[in-house]
Amino acid sequence: MNKLKIHLFCWIIGLSPPAAIFAEETQPTSGDGSVYQLAEVIVTAQKRAQSINSVGMSIEAFSGDQLKNQGIDNIADLVNVVPGLTVQQTPFGAPSYSLRGVGFYESSLGAGPAVATYVDQIGIPYPTLSRLVVFDLERVEVLKGPQGTLYGQNSTGGAINFIAAKPTNKFESGADLSYGRFGRFDGETYVGGPLSDTLKARVAVRTVQSGGWQKSYTRRDALGSTDQAMGRALLDWDPIDQLHVSLSATAWHDGSDSQAGQLIAITPQVPSGLDPRIAAYPLSPLNPRAADWTPEEDLTLDDTYYLFSVRADYALTDQVKLTWITAYQHYKSEDGRDGDAIALQDSDIAARGSVNSVSQELRLSGSTDRLKWIVGGNYSHDRIFDDYILNFTNSSNSTLPGFAKFNFAEAYSNQNVRAYGIFANAEYEIVPRVTFIGGVRYNSTNNDFLGGNKDVDGLVAPFFNSLSSILCGCTTNTPIVPGGDYLLNPANHFQAGPVVNSLVENNVSYHAGVNWEPATSTLLYANISKGYKAGSFPTESGAGAAQLAPAVQESVMAYEAGAKMTLADRKVQFNTAIFQYDYTNKQVRGKAVDPIFGVVEKLVNVPKSRIRGVETDIQATPIRGLTLSVSGDYLEAIITSYPNNIDDFGVAASAVDTRIPFTPHWQANADGQYEWSLRQSLDAFFGASVNYNGATNAGIGEPALTAIGAYTLLALRAGVKPLGDHWRLTFWGKNVTSKYYWTNAQRVNDTTFRYAGRPATYGFTLSMKFQ
Repeated sequence: MNKLKIHLFCWIIGLSPPAAIFAEETQPTSGDGSVYQLAEVIVTAQKRAQSINSVGMSIEAFSGDQLKNQGIDNIADLVNVVPGLTVQQTPFGAPSYSLRGVGFYESSLGAGPAVATYVDQIGIPYPTLSRLVVFDLERVEVLKGPQGTLYGQNSTGGAINFIAAKPTNKFESGADLSYGRFGRFDGETYVGGPLSDTLKARVAVRTVQSGGWQKSYTRRDALGSTDQAMGRALLDWDPIDQLHVSLSATAWHDGSDSQAGQLIAITPQVPSGLDPRIAAYPLSPLNPRAADWTPEEDLTLDDTYYLFSVRADYALTDQVKLTWITAYQHYKSEDGRDGDAIALQDSDIAARGSVNSVSQELRLSGSTDRLKWIVGGNYSHDRIFDDYILNFTNSSNSTLPGFAKFNFAEAYSNQNVRAYGIFANAEYEIVPRVTFIGGVRYNSTNNDFLGGNKDVDGLVAPFFNSLSSILCGCTTNTPIVPGGDYLLNPANHFQAGPVVNSLVENNVSYHAGVNWEPATSTLLYANISKGYKAGSFPTESGAGAAQLAPAVQESVMAYEAGAKMTLADRKVQFNTAIFQYDYTNKQVRGKAVDPIFGVVEKLVNVPKSRIRGVETDIQATPIRGLTLSVSGDYLEAIITSYPNNIDDFGVAASAVDTRIPFTPHWQANADGQYEWSLRQSLDAFFGASVNYNGATNAGIGEPALTAIGAYTLLALRAGVKPLGDHWRLTFWGKNVTSKYYWTNAQRVNDTTFRYAGRPATYGFTLSMKFQ
């Protein structure tokens, strides 16, 4: 207890603990005394600890130290080490994750994902809530393919599991301090250890601060500063031998600037009404830092997230365990975003929203010599409020025929989502070295929705009152008052008002597979699985109630076969897999032609799609001090049925035989690091990472203006560390060639723009561990 107080006191006053607390670490050795075997990786992909090489599915796993050493400090950076993963930023800020072409690109706050994210087996229900969970991690596991049986619906593409570093039986603390280009400071520290014989604790905090990295190309102005804070506290309690209780609290706040886009084309909604200043607006220079935005708008974020959880594991017998997990999550945001990439108010956004989520899971698990099994159920209840005001002051479609020009529109939604599921999974060794795996889950979801569009400045109501009377052919409709809802509902005699709807969906997901170990350190497997993603309602602006119609649930039937082989006395690991996904009712944020406002966004279902691919992952340590890894995948992701697509620019045409958005044919990663001795107690190291992403497109039907070019990024690192690795000094550079690339391209109202990746960044990191 006294040592923990010393650690806490030292960190509070900003000093390092005494040098006497340092401890040397040992590394595993092979039989000849060398230290260049690959370490065994333990994962919990099937909700129990097992070697990654005994799990018959495609998994990428990285320790927290690996991620830090390679400069992976946020979810978006995972694309640099995980082939098949793409991460896009939407204009409203919500991130979109896709694995092997399976994802859901949607900017509404209440849009459930197709790639689920978890922190210590607690599902994060909506992607934006997961933005800042990458800190103080034990490891990250990326599971590819439908994970519906054990992880529930909304994991049709896979799951990303973040496992937080846990309290240990000995006192320890550490810090990572980093400084780099644009004045970026990243500081993370942790302290933990036993508080008593039955109680252990760990506390970690991180802050990231930087100046702006984007520059306006029309005036002297900067954007892109970072202001983030994260914290986590964990408490492990073992009151008796059979019971283990874990309590955790995670929180983060993001006060950073939102990112501005790069204007690549003027694409007016109503050419005759285009503001001359927009028509003559200069396009953005094609370099990473160039962008533009409205200077008088507040483009900062004010986003706060909390997660509180309790987990209890009780051993009923030596072979049977009962697990109960309950969690509460709260998110609140007030954001300013530039939605047009120009210094005019064509589509500027003031957004606010909140999420309150409660979830519980209860399961039984057990094992015998030949059988591993798990049964359980879970329940969740989410309340989501999503609201944004669009500033259309300079937009070409902000003049209503015969009426005054309007400046603002407000779109909002309230969703009340209740879901439950029951599941079972088993692994049975049929004969020695041959194991059958089977699982099934029943899901039921009820989503009650209320949403609409409001007249903010009183200039929209007169037009829609007139339009309602004309379309209805009557004078009995209730007048729209300033500030009231103006969406017209044809099913209700073109009466204006909010949309009230419900989406009730049920499904059964399943998984079956065979694992065969024909020889030691070799696993061959084959799987078939089906997963579902629940339907979704949008938060969207338009003229009619049809704009807020939901996309119904989608399903993916997946077939996969693969091999995992450990070779050359554990100096080489070779993994490969081939797969095919048959996609039904893929949910996308598509387009529709609104008779009043022109081309608007709308959730739609693509009837049929097909994804075929192959991936390979090789890790090796051929000589002492040298580690290498190469991985890559090839995807053929094609829409096979969607004859009535309307693209981003209002063009109606078939999208059959075009690629699914955000699915490059090729992705590849390579990393290498060499360590050598400078003297008896000091080592040096040098490493390099290369990440290649092939060309793709952000739009359905592959419009030319929303194309995303292929790019290759190079990162370098070098430094020194002692043999015990209790400190490490690293000099690093990311995108060292300052390659110009972009990850998204969007048409919104009168402009089409890109989100560019960051230019070259460089700096140093000092890592310290104390015990």
